[in-house]
Amino acid sequence: MGSEILSPNRLALTRESVQELSRRRQEPDWLLALRPKAFAASEGLPMPDQRTEGWRRTSLRGLELSQVDPLSGSVKIAIRGDSRGVALPLEEALDNPQLAPKVERYFGQIAVPESDKFAALHYAFFNAAVAVIVPRGTAVDEPIWIDYTAEGPALVHTLLILEDEADLPALVEDYSGGAYLASGGVEQVLGGNAHARYVHLQRWEPDVWSFSWQRARLGQDASLRTLNAAMGARLARNTVQVVLEGRGSQADLLGVAGIGDRQHADFETLQDHHGDATRSDLVIHDALRDRASANFTGLIRINKSARQTESSQEQKNILLSDRAKADSDPKLEILNNDVIRCTHGAAVGPVDQEMVFYLESRGLDRATAEQLIVEGFFQSTLRKLDCPAVEAALWDTINQPR
Repeated sequence: MGSEILSPNRLALTRESVQELSRRRQEPDWLLALRPKAFAASEGLPMPDQRTEGWRRTSLRGLELSQVDPLSGSVKIAIRGDSRGVALPLEEALDNPQLAPKVERYFGQIAVPESDKFAALHYAFFNAAVAVIVPRGTAVDEPIWIDYTAEGPALVHTLLILEDEADLPALVEDYSGGAYLASGGVEQVLGGNAHARYVHLQRWEPDVWSFSWQRARLGQDASLRTLNAAMGARLARNTVQVVLEGRGSQADLLGVAGIGDRQHADFETLQDHHGDATRSDLVIHDALRDRASANFTGLIRINKSARQTESSQEQKNILLSDRAKADSDPKLEILNNDVIRCTHGAAVGPVDQEMVFYLESRGLDRATAEQLIVEGFFQSTLRKLDCPAVEAALWDTINQPR
């Protein structure tokens, strides 16, 4: 793959553009310093290709960063639900003397700019951001839903902070519109005995190149349940990482991808156990039509410090066409022998023909029969979110025509 195709535009993705973004957003000194540092990192990091670890089955051929003007377009943000000052655009959080120090403490510290080329570009050029901060001992009454609608590049950053004993029933982020390049960064910090659900619903137009970095850090007895739903984009690369630092912390990583045509969905995950008695389980289900393709690369790491841990990976793919393709590469790295459970499994196969035949015998055409099977396949994952109100709304949103 030629470097000319993937070279950043000298007129758009420049240090001058970084400075102009900061000037327009009237950002504090620490952000003024972070952006150019991230840009310098992006210049030193290689553009990944299919020889790069973790990218072997995901091609960036056709991506032209020369089409990206970070100073053009807009991202509209609409916050719904019981936010009560908990969810704010970043600029409002930075104007709040109580919230600003918390944002500065964690922003860019959980998912760092040096993670890879796209993470660095994200921090240099992000053009929309939200801070969700739940104070110590606070239980938010109902889910928060944030809609992002983009016209032009969408580089959206989310900082989710739950202090000790805080509870958030769900934060749902819904991405739609046409962006060409979408780059999301999601940082999640959960204090002791804090509990949250997070949903990332990606419904970009079919010509969008989407890259999402999500990384969480969990304190003692904290729990996080995440769901990534990939329904749009030409290419969707989702990096989802959870670091279980505190003793007794728990994480559930869920995902569904329903794509067709020549779309490609790529999940790269990390379940990183550091604390004793921690648990993490992953379930990702993909349904692929036409010439769509999917890749999963997942690692469970049980560090030397993590005793009496439990973890698993389950990744399944339904192929609805002879031309669809899926690859799975689950991995285990166990660095001590005091483990309760650590398992992984993956499956790729066509839709169950006996089930299709049964539904057709009840008067359904083949397309409807397959759709019902896929819905059941997805519902088995969505139910694990264990939040019926969000599950129902999410399912309605997923089924909306695109």
